[in-house]
Amino acid sequence: MIQTLKFNMGCLQEAKGNILSSIETFEEILQENPLNLDAMMKLSNIYLNLGRLEEAESCSSSMTQTMDLLLKKLGREKFQNKLAEAICFQSFVSFKLGKLDESITSLDQIRAKCNFDDPYGKLLQAAIHYEKSAKQRKLRHEQSNVIFKRLSFILF
Repeated sequence: MIQTLKFNMGCLQEAKGNILSSIETFEEILQENPLNLDAMMKLSNIYLNLGRLEEAESCSSSMTQTMDLLLKKLGREKFQNKLAEAICFQSFVSFKLGKLDESITSLDQIRAKCNFDDPYGKLLQAAIHYEKSAKQRKLRHEQSNVIFKRLSFILF
C-alpha cells in the first residue's frame, strides 16, 4: 500500500514538472523493493527523457534482469507481457545510444523468451534496420568520395 502511494506521488511529481523529486521518490521505492518493475520503468523513462541515456540503459537492463528472474521463479504467463515491455524498452534505449546491433538482439529476445510479437517491437526493429542501412549508405558514400579524390589526384 505504501509503495503504491509513493509510486503515485512520484508520478504526480513528474507530471507537475518536479523531475528531481520524482527521481528521488522512484529511487527510494527501488531501495525498499528492488523488484518494483513499475518504478524501474518510470525511472528509466525519466532518465531517457532527460537525455541521461547511460542511466536509462542501466535501469532498463536491471528491469530486464529482474523480469528474467521473476519468470524463472513464478512462471511465464504471468510476466510474459511485462518482460516483452521491459526488453522492448531496453532495445529502445540501446537504439537511442546508437547501439543498433544490441538493440536488434534485445528485440530478438522478445521472440525467443516470450513467444510474443509486439507491434511496437516490430516498429522499433524497422526503425533500427533503417538507421543501420542509412549509416551503411553514408559510409559507402564517404568511401566513394575518398576513392574519387584519389582517382582525381592520379588522373589530373
